Amino acid sequence: MTAKTPTARDFHVPTFAEIHEIERRAHELRAAEISHLARAAVAWVRGVLHIGHGGSAVTH
Repeated sequence: MTAKTPTARDFHVPTFAEIHEIERRAHELRAAEISHLARAAVAWVRGVLHIGHGGSAVTH
């Protein structure tokens, strides 16, 4: 017995509303990731410069 070759009817074709929702969610995820990376970068710089724990105390 051979497997049936899938056709377009075997797959869900998203509506424009579904595509819009997928794009909106992707935008939110990108924005959240960029925000997370920015916060991590600021935290790293603050740690390197020792800022936020009684002021700047650069000893390097």
